[in-house]
Amino acid sequence: MYNSIIEISSIVRLFIQLNLVVAGAASLWCMVFSYKGIKDKDRGEYWNRLALYLGYVFIGALVLFILSWWAGSMFIFSPDSLAHEGVVHSAAYPDQLAINGFSANMIWVSILSLFNIFALILYQRKNKSFGYFKKRAFPFFALNFFILSVILSLSAFTGGLDKLQVALTLHNWHSIITLGTVICVDILFMLTIKKDNLKRILYPFYPIMSAAIWFGLGLDFVSSFLIIDGGLSLTDQFIFNQAVVIILILNGALLSVGINDELIALIKPDRVDRMDPVVDSVVRVSGSISIVSWITVTVIDFFIIPIALPWLVVVYLALIFMAYIVKPFAEEQFERLAPA
Repeated sequence: MYNSIIEISSIVRLFIQLNLVVAGAASLWCMVFSYKGIKDKDRGEYWNRLALYLGYVFIGALVLFILSWWAGSMFIFSPDSLAHEGVVHSAAYPDQLAINGFSANMIWVSILSLFNIFALILYQRKNKSFGYFKKRAFPFFALNFFILSVILSLSAFTGGLDKLQVALTLHNWHSIITLGTVICVDILFMLTIKKDNLKRILYPFYPIMSAAIWFGLGLDFVSSFLIIDGGLSLTDQFIFNQAVVIILILNGALLSVGINDELIALIKPDRVDRMDPVVDSVVRVSGSISIVSWITVTVIDFFIIPIALPWLVVVYLALIFMAYIVKPFAEEQFERLAPA
C-alpha cells in the first residue's frame, strides 16, 4: 500500500486485496446468517437462504482471490524477489512487505485452497443439496472467515510482531467490515428487491451491519495513529483522503440512522411496502457515495496519485455520478440472477 507509482505489481496487489476483502466479508456474514438459521427456528429457512445468496458472492471472490494470489506469488511476488534486503529493512521497501506477506501466507493460502476444493467435491457428491448446505454452512464459513482473516492480516508483513505490524494488520483487516461489508450490503439489497420474506429479516438486520462498518472505521483510525511517526506530509492526496473519510462519516450517519429506519418502516404485518421514489433516490445516492468512497480510500492505499486536489475531487464526484446512474441497471441484473 505504499507504492509511489502505478506499476503492474500495485495493480495486481489491489486486485488480490479487493477479492480477499469481499470473500472475507461474505464469509463473515454468511457465517452470521447460517448461525441465525440454526438459532431462529421460525425463520431459519430465510436466514439460510440469505447465506446461500451471499455464498455465491463468496465463491466468486474466493476463486478470483486464489487464482490471482497464486499467479502473483509465482510470477510477481516470488519469495526470492528483493530477498537481499531482508525483513529488517522491509519498512523502507514497500514491495518487501508484500513479498514477506506472500511468503508468510503460503501455508495459509494452501490450506484455504485445499479445504475449499475438498468442500466442493463433497457438495457435488450431495447433488448440490440445499439441506446439505444448511447443515454445514456455519462451520464452513466460520473456518473460511478465520483463514481469510489471517491471510489479510499478514498480507503486509514486517517479519515480526512489532508496532508497525500491528498497525498494518488493523489497517488491512478492517477492510473486511468496511469495504467488504458495504459491498455485501449493496449486493444483498439488489438480490432481495422482490423477495419480501427475505426483506423482513434483512432490513432489521442492516443496523448491525452498519455498526460493524463504524467499528471498522474506528480500527482504521487506530491503525493510522500507530503508523504516524514524526509528523504528517500535507499532500493533496492526504488532504483528499481525509476529506473522503469525513464524507464517509457523514454519509454513514445518514445511512445507519435515516435510511435504515426508512427501510424497516416498509415492513408491515401483512406486506412489505414499496419504497417511496424520493427515499429510493436518497438510498441510491447514499449507496453510491459509500461504495465509491470506500473503494477510493482503498485504492489510495496502493498508489500515490500525481493529480492536483481539484482534479481528484472532480474524478471522485464523476465516479459517484456514474455509480448512481449504473445502480438501477445493476439492480435489474442482480434481480434476474437471484436464485429462486
